[in-house]
Amino acid sequence: MAESSTPIKWFVWSLLLYVAAWTAAYIIVFLLEGGPLTFAYYWGYLALAWSFSGGELPMFIWFLSVMLFALEVFGFFLVLWVRRRRTRNA
Repeated sequence: MAESSTPIKWFVWSLLLYVAAWTAAYIIVFLLEGGPLTFAYYWGYLALAWSFSGGELPMFIWFLSVMLFALEVFGFFLVLWVRRRRTRNA
């Protein structure tokens, strides 16, 4: 039973990591823009970015979020590798 739920857990964790990356990218872009941080465009920009017809700002947020997501995934696998290595050496 545990093995059948593993792909679901990986999907849920990946989705949560991407939402965290998107939120961080959204905040970074809006703070660097110099205007007030508002979440009024959050879901609209997300939809525009993933439809690949959103224009410059949503696409830049998308690009930054993909880069942040890649860093998060790399960090996740690095932690897994270190933990498995420690348990193997113990």
